[in-house]
Amino acid sequence: LSIGAVVTPKGAALEAARAMLMADAESSVKKAQEALLAALGQAATDDIPATPESTANKAARDMALSASRVAVLEAKEALEEAQDVGEILRDASDALASRQRDLINSKTDLDAARLERDLNLRVAQEAFDDAEEALQDTYKGWLGVELTVEEWRLDPDSLFADWGLDLEFVFDRQNLTYTNRIAPDDPSTRWSELTVYAWLFLHPNAGSFDAVCDEKLSQASSRTCIKRDIEDTWDLFQDARDILNTEAVEGPARVAAAQNAIVKAEQALQDAEDDLERLTRERTALDVSFAQAELSAAQAELDDLVQFPDPIEVAARDAALEAAQATLDDLLDWPDPLKVALAGGELKRAGLRAQRLQKDRDPADVARERAELAEAEALVATAESDLVLARLALDDMAIKAPFAGSVASIEVDLGEEVSTETVVVRLADNTAWRLESDDLDELSVVNLKKGDRVDVSFDALEDLEMTGTVVSISQFGEEKQGAITYTAQIRLNGHDDRLRWNMTSSFTKADGGATLSLLR
Repeated sequence: LSIGAVVTPKGAALEAARAMLMADAESSVKKAQEALLAALGQAATDDIPATPESTANKAARDMALSASRVAVLEAKEALEEAQDVGEILRDASDALASRQRDLINSKTDLDAARLERDLNLRVAQEAFDDAEEALQDTYKGWLGVELTVEEWRLDPDSLFADWGLDLEFVFDRQNLTYTNRIAPDDPSTRWSELTVYAWLFLHPNAGSFDAVCDEKLSQASSRTCIKRDIEDTWDLFQDARDILNTEAVEGPARVAAAQNAIVKAEQALQDAEDDLERLTRERTALDVSFAQAELSAAQAELDDLVQFPDPIEVAARDAALEAAQATLDDLLDWPDPLKVALAGGELKRAGLRAQRLQKDRDPADVARERAELAEAEALVATAESDLVLARLALDDMAIKAPFAGSVASIEVDLGEEVSTETVVVRLADNTAWRLESDDLDELSVVNLKKGDRVDVSFDALEDLEMTGTVVSISQFGEEKQGAITYTAQIRLNGHDDRLRWNMTSSFTKADGGATLSLLR
């Protein structure tokens, strides 16, 4: 048939007969493929599609192969384990020796823990006894007091409160009463007035100590502070007591931990002895022969699975597949009159469609393009409006200085929210400085008038001398610290890079006194 030819009834009948033959040929090819796959024990090859039956067949065979390979590996491991009786026994013997060494080390650690407990406890007890004696000597030396058992537990402030003792009052010479030029002991007080009298009147360095004194002052003047001496001795006594209590608790705990380690080491040693006895009893020569037999059986089963495909059956199935495929190929080579006629019709319709498109455009397409263009133009207008609003908002976020100057201080932190009334930065115009004085008294203000020339000096800049002009003087005086003062403002003539806001300065007239002012 040629392109554009009409399909005749005879041609249609011929095509129908050929379609039936092709269906039969394709079915024969599929059956031949399945038969070959079954013979091969596979799910698919490069040129044969997989089927549910062949896939299941391959999956079952793969599982059987995997299980067989695992069985072979396990049989080999069992044989190696059975053959390695000597090495296993040696490992067990080494483990037993290691557990014996652990037990010896644990007993050594127990002896060391006991020695450490006794030594630390003895050292802590000696340190506590020394601190207790030092505290007793301190109270007895300064106040003539021997502490009772109950008083050992109290800090100096609590003791002084219980005794009604005021160190500054007691160690004041004016507060001692004399009998025959000696202050007698008052039995109603817990301290000894005779001891205090001896410190104040008989000690050669009586002037080198204070009852209560400032730490820095006492260090600078090398003076001894009685209260601080007692408190320092009390702190040392507390530290020694805490160390003694800690050792009394932690020492036995360390010994108990070492004893527990011995118990665990003894149990580990017993377990190692039991393991060695069991291995010696269970490992025999029969294990080796049995493991060898198990390995041979597993290997034979694996060999059968690997050699599964029968080469004769596979060759026959392959020949049948080739014959079925050849028949199908012959049918596929016949000319197809129906497809040729359909292709010619499509070619004609494509030519007519191309001519119509070249002649004029579809009105629906033109209307659609116009609608899309109008929508795009609306989107552009909206975007331009949003851009204008965004730029206006951005301008509102900017802070512009009302005049040229330098930033003197920043009044807000990074990220802090501010309002329209919040002071953000302070600007300074360093080109023109102004002095402001609010301490002009009545006698000074009458000698000063607007336009007067003054000399200015600065406390922080001793080498700087400048001149200024009075620009204003307040008419109303304010009371400040009991005196009436007035405020004057002075314009500074000239400039210096070292000047800063709020610097203290003084100005004088040729015939007047100096007055204090602040730089603005």
